[in-house]
Amino acid sequence: MKIVGIIVEYNPLHNGHVFHVNQIKKLANPDLIIAIMSSSFTMRGDLSLFNKFEKTKQALQNSVDIVVELPLALCCNKADIFALNACKILNLLKVDEIWIGSENNDENIFKMAYNSFYDKDKYIKEQMAKGRSYKEITDEIFPLKSNDLLGYCYYKAIVENNLNISLHTLQRCSSNYLDKLPTDDKIASALAIRNNLNLLDKYTPSYVSNDKDKIYDEEKLFIYLKYKIITTSNNELKQIYFVDEGIEYKLKSIISFNSYEEFINYLATKRYTKTRIK
Repeated sequence: MKIVGIIVEYNPLHNGHVFHVNQIKKLANPDLIIAIMSSSFTMRGDLSLFNKFEKTKQALQNSVDIVVELPLALCCNKADIFALNACKILNLLKVDEIWIGSENNDENIFKMAYNSFYDKDKYIKEQMAKGRSYKEITDEIFPLKSNDLLGYCYYKAIVENNLNISLHTLQRCSSNYLDKLPTDDKIASALAIRNNLNLLDKYTPSYVSNDKDKIYDEEKLFIYLKYKIITTSNNELKQIYFVDEGIEYKLKSIISFNSYEEFINYLATKRYTKTRIK
């Protein structure tokens, strides 16, 4: 039996994801497709448009055979941790291959990047301590676009943990990960769709667009977040993962804000990116 694994967030599942699965069925001819999927929150700390149960239902309708959750503590984390645990779970599930979308569509590029990053962990940590972002530093050493940087993390996890899994790429087509507006008639990025939910009808399957009434609104969480921060002591806030260097005091300024987006923008700096704050 040939088992193929995919690692997805489906925020939301769109026509590009349908193309991805169809290409896997065509090129890999798997007996089983297993998806490791982030929970109701994504790697970058965003509240997913749909909760994990709706996303699971949609994934199954997209010809995925089994959906396994990547737990919140692992998915809402750094790319290395996200990738490592997704790959380890797929290894436990006896997956033979992982297929990912790629900007370069060159499987050799991950080995090249790995060799370029080899022995540079100390330098990367030093630069991050100076306030530079991981993406900024890795771009300096060996530039990779969004999907391929995550692909490198999968490759690293497989190599360094001796996982018996091969990594394969599919050309990302029609739109880039960071496209804020559609550039194609059939496929738009998830970001473009999240920015304009009216695009759901055109760029997602009907089993996704028909679930519009189940979409979550991140702003509606703000009042609960505000209450939680105001009623939590500074010492307790300091125990939260990633809260350091006195940012727990700055969190208390939430009392002056009435918008989640405005609060995130206020807290974000070069050192504390919006993703880290979320």
